[in-house]
Amino acid sequence: MRRPLVDGVYIEYLIMDGNTIAAKQISIPDEPTCADAIKRLRAATHAAPEKHSRPKKPRAFRIRETS
Repeated sequence: MRRPLVDGVYIEYLIMDGNTIAAKQISIPDEPTCADAIKRLRAATHAAPEKHSRPKKPRAFRIRETS
């Protein structure tokens, strides 16, 4: 996808993976650049859920009555 930059003669090229922007650059991207950008995006999205663990439930305290 490409779009002109405001007040300039340059065109910004967007490397897309579906509806997600993988990378942006001003020069025309070649195939290896596109493949590398998509690999980096997919690696980042797959690594993100593993970093966040579920919140741990607090343990219930057992209270013993003494007589």
